[in-house]
Amino acid sequence: MRRWIHRRKIMIFTLFLAVVIGCLSIALMYRINEISEESCFEQLHEAAQNLSQDIMQHITSDQNQLEVIAAILANYQDIEGEETIQILNEYKASDILSRLEILLPGDRVLLNNGEIVDASGVLSFEEEAAKGAHISDKTVDLLDSESYILRSFVPIERDGAVAGVLYGVIDLQTLPYQWKAEEFGGNASVYVIDGNTGDFIMDTWHKTLGNLIDLGSRRMKAGYTPEQFAEDIFAGETGYVVFVSRTIGDYLYLYYEPLEINEWRLAISVPESIVYEDAYHIRQVFYLFLALEFLFFLFYLIWILKYVRQETREKQKRLELISNVHDVEQLLFIAHHKSENIGLALEKAAEMTASQCAFFETVLDETQSQLYLWEKDPDTGEDSFLDIKDQSVFQDYFRENQKELVVFNEIEAYQAGKEIYSIFKQKKLKNLVVIPVENINKALIGALGIINTDMEWVDYEQLKSVTFSFSMFYHNMQSYTIARKMGEIDVLTGLLNRNRFERDISFYQQLQGKSLACIYLDANGLHELNNEKGHAAGDEMLKNIAGEIKREFGEETTYRIGGDEFLIFVTGKGQEEVLEMAARVQQAAGEKGYDVSVGVQWTEKVASVSRLMKEAERQMYADKERYYRERGKRR
Repeated sequence: MRRWIHRRKIMIFTLFLAVVIGCLSIALMYRINEISEESCFEQLHEAAQNLSQDIMQHITSDQNQLEVIAAILANYQDIEGEETIQILNEYKASDILSRLEILLPGDRVLLNNGEIVDASGVLSFEEEAAKGAHISDKTVDLLDSESYILRSFVPIERDGAVAGVLYGVIDLQTLPYQWKAEEFGGNASVYVIDGNTGDFIMDTWHKTLGNLIDLGSRRMKAGYTPEQFAEDIFAGETGYVVFVSRTIGDYLYLYYEPLEINEWRLAISVPESIVYEDAYHIRQVFYLFLALEFLFFLFYLIWILKYVRQETREKQKRLELISNVHDVEQLLFIAHHKSENIGLALEKAAEMTASQCAFFETVLDETQSQLYLWEKDPDTGEDSFLDIKDQSVFQDYFRENQKELVVFNEIEAYQAGKEIYSIFKQKKLKNLVVIPVENINKALIGALGIINTDMEWVDYEQLKSVTFSFSMFYHNMQSYTIARKMGEIDVLTGLLNRNRFERDISFYQQLQGKSLACIYLDANGLHELNNEKGHAAGDEMLKNIAGEIKREFGEETTYRIGGDEFLIFVTGKGQEEVLEMAARVQQAAGEKGYDVSVGVQWTEKVASVSRLMKEAERQMYADKERYYRERGKRR
């Protein structure tokens, strides 16, 4: 048994260890993912910072070149002449500028081939000249209406006036090759977004340039919303967002921040597979570790289960015993409130021991015993539960014998004693097993027995296992009885107290078809007696009067409702009989030297118990008034 318990502890510990390792592994994976995500956002932030600086350097460098060329052009007499055309034509694409053109007054544009085209509606000389050196947002190319470009403007100033505006054309198709993020092994995508319109100026992830609104239909990761992302972009905020890419069906982790150009925003994204690439390799190692751990645990579990299988029957028996004991304990725990539970508990005890009958005999007080009996009729199969008082046969046996009572034949019954033999013969029992029930102080408080069991045991463990529950029931019943008496019975007089009176009022109000009488009694001179002879004499007076009340009216409807006041209800008796009963109480008290004021009110049909009591009380006070008046005393 000890070896089995030891192995069971080892198995439980192993299982616990496996669960702990599994939970720690999951927690570690989760933490690694968190670290990977945090690291991803940090790298995206750093990449954005670096790329932002690179973009600004490109823009600044190109604008410096344009300013040098504009200064040269300002010295030419004819800004539209051959020299200007030659400079525009011979310009070699540098960094992000693909070609040069000049915006002339009248909204005309000088191309690098010398052609002059009308740009009205597309470019305004006055507006661009007023802005000074600047770069435009995404706009349509004059040479190809289906192509989008940027224009980097630098004014050509001569004699304090703008003679023309030189600008370099930035083809948006070439930007992805110029502005790259080297982080994440070159797998990061770069976006430049116009914060005013939401248009993408550059997008290395998609083949076409769309608008920020398109993201509204994409599924976001928990904690992110397309509305918040759009709001941050238009407001020029810095932040992160994670959403599902339609292209790869995987999450994209995206960082965004404002650029120092117009209202542009720079964003960099990377697929989740790249974010968790390192975490993935770590996860593979852990999965291998967990697989090996699982195989080890599986082999060990098979071995221990093979060993445990040999003891399954005994274990099942013990589990059933524990379950049965628990069921009996639950039933008996509240049996002092629900009397039917004692029958159910005895039925369970009979079921545990495969018996036809089970009983519990206990002592209620020094003079009275009680027998609770459950049995199944062998002919009809019907259950019955009996609550029989004044039975103490088996407790008498245990007081003389310090062992269980086990009777499986007439000879054993005869050896157990005449009373046991008589029961055995009279009831035609097949067998009888009874064990003593003791309290925590080892004092005998009852006997628990079974009749006609199908098993002849070597020991009586199952029956013994529930004796504590029956002992607990006895203790609860005793405590409940005492508490109930203390709550409902006046300690001094033994009559019902005011608590019980308040509870019973509704009962008297509901009486139908019976007469009801209310007798109000008051002990005269209690205050004076207490002052002259002490409270012990006053208590004696009250106990004597209460005794007379109990002798005449019984205990079920008699109450002490105040210090010297008593109230009695009488049902089903005539008015004259009630008056005679009240007079006898008054006379008997007088013979003992006590004066009692009495008020009696009788009604044939109950209308109002409250009015009945008030009338009886009024009569009692009238009687008391006569008592003091006759003795020349003031009340």
